[in-house]
Amino acid sequence: MRVKTSLIAIERYWELKKANHPQYVVNENTLLGLGYALFFANKLQDAIEVMKLAVQENPKYWNAYDTLGEMYMHSGDKQRAIENYEKSIELNPDSQNGIRMLKKLKQQN
Repeated sequence: MRVKTSLIAIERYWELKKANHPQYVVNENTLLGLGYALFFANKLQDAIEVMKLAVQENPKYWNAYDTLGEMYMHSGDKQRAIENYEKSIELNPDSQNGIRMLKKLKQQN
């Protein structure tokens, strides 16, 4: 049985976070970087799983919701994309990307 890439990535994230070693910076952008790495490796579902963790770990970080919205948009899940962009804008009303993407998604039929 093949283990999902997201499970391996998330496990490694927890190891680095627990280690609290100064060589490894684990902050609110760590999971975003990991999510984008998976996205660009054509592992969209794995990227979504990582970004769901990013939102869970950083519920007040607007960019986590923005990125998760982007991942859902690429997966074709318009409703979840809208929900996450709305949350992103709620947390950061000045997010021009979030505003633009939300408008684009709502205009689609």
